Amino acid sequence: MIQTTTILSASPAVVIHGATVTLSASVTYPPAETASGLVHFSDGDVALTSQFLDAQGVAIVRVQTLAVGTHTITARFAGTDKIAASMSRPAVVSVLAPSMTDASSPAR
Repeated sequence: MIQTTTILSASPAVVIHGATVTLSASVTYPPAETASGLVHFSDGDVALTSQFLDAQGVAIVRVQTLAVGTHTITARFAGTDKIAASMSRPAVVSVLAPSMTDASSPAR
């Protein structure tokens, strides 16, 4: 079975609650070939979504549903009958609570 490598990035790594975080997973296998198939994105043990790899071996998703707090996101390539599954190292995303600003305060 051909071994794969899955690399995950999360951008931005710090957001205000409700903002979009872009998760990008890249799957490759030697000698620098791109994989095809499905990638599952999770927040700890909670499934977020799944996305198929594009022609460049990249799966991109945008999430806005992360709760306030610190999240450990992973991407897991499902693999195929000839290509092994693989999991990324975690990407940490911090979601901050919105704070009151002068612009959002009632007029005086």
